[in-house]
Amino acid sequence: MLRFFATEPYLSVTKSNAGTDIYLDVYTWDSTNGNFVNEKSGYMFTKDDVFSIDKKLNSASLSNVDVEVYNWDTDKTEILPVMADWSGTGDVSTGSSSYASTDGDYRFRSTSSSSYRDASATGSINNNDLGQSNYGSLNNFKNAYIDMMK
Repeated sequence: MLRFFATEPYLSVTKSNAGTDIYLDVYTWDSTNGNFVNEKSGYMFTKDDVFSIDKKLNSASLSNVDVEVYNWDTDKTEILPVMADWSGTGDVSTGSSSYASTDGDYRFRSTSSSSYRDASATGSINNNDLGQSNYGSLNNFKNAYIDMMK
């Protein structure tokens, strides 16, 4: 009997003024049983400078961080070291919007802009090289809100 296991990770890193959010899902597909096994998921927030991204979305890098994950099959937690690099591919797409509203003495105004670029990614989880994925992306969002009463 041929049994095929394919491990697929999902990694999301978001840097803001407050710090860096890291989400990690790792799951393995068991072709014999036709289901996912050994699914692990975790989240961490850090104020450490562990993530950098180029303003023109050419590249990004997550330095080696330890993410605590929960294993849904064993009901236990473990620490997985994670690191990744992204390289922008293709053109950068941009968009923006603004909104203004006045109601008597109350005024509200908001603006937002975003940039997006496809990316290839390389990395490792638990010191296992993941190879290259062409399903990554680099994003940049800026939002501003003002509300005031006269």
